[in-house]
Amino acid sequence: MIADRVLLLNRLHDVLSGISAALEGAFDYAGHKGALVLLTGYQTFGALRGCGQAV
Repeated sequence: MIADRVLLLNRLHDVLSGISAALEGAFDYAGHKGALVLLTGYQTFGALRGCGQAV
């Protein structure tokens, strides 16, 4: 189970790094599931950008 969790966290880290390095740095992988929930709903940078407020 620990190996699976480490694998999941490494994959999550790689995906978020590919989307945005600043976004990846903002997440606490060990303590929160927010990054996983975010990537479940918004798999691309364009989709993620579309959910925010217009500037």
